[in-house]
Amino acid sequence: MAAFQLAQAGFRPVIFEKRRSPGWKLLVAGSSGLNITYDAPVEEFARVYQGPLERFQALLAAFPPEDWRRFIESELGIPTFKGTSRRWFVEGMKAAALLKAWVARLESLGASFVFQAECVGVESHRHGGVRLSFASGETRDFDAAVFALGGGSWERTEKPLRWPTLFKKLGCGFDPFRA
Repeated sequence: MAAFQLAQAGFRPVIFEKRRSPGWKLLVAGSSGLNITYDAPVEEFARVYQGPLERFQALLAAFPPEDWRRFIESELGIPTFKGTSRRWFVEGMKAAALLKAWVARLESLGASFVFQAECVGVESHRHGGVRLSFASGETRDFDAAVFALGGGSWERTEKPLRWPTLFKKLGCGFDPFRA
């Protein structure tokens, strides 16, 4: 979503993915039916999350579930429907169509993808911006970077997760994942 917003604003985001293709977590989560949101008022929805209630109420007020559904329908052209469980799904119930449409939409806006590019280092660049280092040995400089790293539950073979170390080295705090 960050790349989409940047691309709509006229930037040309580069999306790095450590795997051979995008959206692994989305494909794993949506393998048996992609539930995209839940039909609940913001106040009820916010209570599902751990942490300061006010924080999640503010986040959900700024980008409510209805906006997410509208994005999927209007920007990606995929109909959604509400099931009997109050969960919303994409038509066809599978993540692959959503992912394919989202990648195509990003590329149409000027975003690009680099696959098999695991970021292993982040540092401030001397001219401002950031320098990213990749497992391949390549480094690239950018004016800014946004990291969307997902959770940890789907990385079965990576124990402990490598990406939290990047941010600990930068002095960023990290709370271990928990159910």
